[in-house]
Amino acid sequence: MGNYSSNKFLIPNGLDEIGLRLGLHRFDFETLGAYRRRLLLEARERSGPTQFEFIRSLNRRVGQFDIPFLDIGLLLDSNNVPLAPDPYIEITSTHFRAYSDYGGGVLDIELNLVDRDEGYFLRDVVAAFVGSTSFSLTIIDTNHTYKLSSHLRYDNSNRFVRSEFLLESRSNKLAKSYVREIYPEASFHFQEEVLSLALVDGEGKYYVDYTSGVVFTYEPARGIIAYTHREFPFRLWWQSVRPWPYNDDDYNHLHKDVLVSDATGLEEHLLLNSEGAKIANEILALHPLGWGE
Repeated sequence: MGNYSSNKFLIPNGLDEIGLRLGLHRFDFETLGAYRRRLLLEARERSGPTQFEFIRSLNRRVGQFDIPFLDIGLLLDSNNVPLAPDPYIEITSTHFRAYSDYGGGVLDIELNLVDRDEGYFLRDVVAAFVGSTSFSLTIIDTNHTYKLSSHLRYDNSNRFVRSEFLLESRSNKLAKSYVREIYPEASFHFQEEVLSLALVDGEGKYYVDYTSGVVFTYEPARGIIAYTHREFPFRLWWQSVRPWPYNDDDYNHLHKDVLVSDATGLEEHLLLNSEGAKIANEILALHPLGWGE
């Protein structure tokens, strides 16, 4: 008698049709549950050509998922005002930084995520916040201890809302709090910003409660407003595949070795190491500078 062996193959279903519309195909041996989850993520936050969209969508496009690590919140006073005057969080190619006053240059925490003596594991990031007087932590991933910090998603806490409709009202609560700047469309309602609500006593004057995200005008306002805000609580995500822009200011810590600078006499990251040279050659192979033959 002949020998027979089974062979698994995909049977198309309704999810595959949705995947065709969203540009996500089902991988071999991928469960329907995992595929459905990827499709939901893509439908809620579509992939796109911008840096922001690419970084957030890359893992789902290769069959992986970003893992939520922790939420960084703000400590508040008795009036629910943040103790940090200008909080800011950033994760670069190699560093994690937390500022309590970004405009004033007050840096509370700085960790080198690729240095074994600083922030190499996620547990080191958590430990850095012990005793913080500006930030609070809520850990989401309880299995984070020995995960590499260098896989934290490239991100920062500043956000931009492109357009939000104002109601025909003298006070409008924006969708986000901790507003930094507002950009209302040209209107007679927004001619002069005043420093308190009591000073909104004439046409064209307006006041913004930046902490709560409320805009007050003298007459009922309407139209569209854009604004920037600080995203808090700020969530850190861990990625198995981690993209970051090659022109990031901190990439030298990963791709260059330290030499003594002739100009300053100080140790600086100046010489391409093997990893840096490999990536540089890959980039130049696709986009050569055109020098020589």
